[in-house]
Amino acid sequence: PSADLEYRLNSTNLFAIMYNYANMVYYPGVSYSINTPGARYRYYFTKQLYTEGRIGLDVISTSEKVSYYKPFFQLSLTKYINENSMSTFSFTKRYSLTGNSSNLLNNWRIQGEYSNQFAQRITVYGNIFYGNGDYIAEQAENSFFGLTLRGAYALTQHINLFAEYGLMVNNTETGSETFSYNRHRITIGARGEL
Repeated sequence: PSADLEYRLNSTNLFAIMYNYANMVYYPGVSYSINTPGARYRYYFTKQLYTEGRIGLDVISTSEKVSYYKPFFQLSLTKYINENSMSTFSFTKRYSLTGNSSNLLNNWRIQGEYSNQFAQRITVYGNIFYGNGDYIAEQAENSFFGLTLRGAYALTQHINLFAEYGLMVNNTETGSETFSYNRHRITIGARGEL
């Protein structure tokens, strides 16, 4: 879950404080939760083009009773192509964990997104991303690439049904060895907003 409290300074400047909570459970492996307080600032160049910056602190707690306090940063540029479609390009720098250890990954990621509401109740979304990082406790470098495709149907004004496919290609190099895997994820669900 997440919460934002926005304040519009004027027609071109918007400020918000935000909070996000995520809980990841892996079996077997290390489970962890992330509490993220932060702030974001949005500047509108025009009604169709804006940039947004986000900063915050990830408080990461693992099932091994280890806690980390690490900063995160994101900068994005969003363009409304028309009243039904938009695209976003973003850069994110943060620390993250994987499900098989409590070893932190200091990584960056670039991502391009596109969404289009091509019918009154139907929206499609896609993104593609690439990232790279280093594991803190090991001499290992990680690179990853992936994409997500999603279709959503607005059941009501506040409830959406969706289906999503995600692919992630991950490579980790430890000097003399390389470990690779591909992860395919299919998600079907409902999302509600208040």
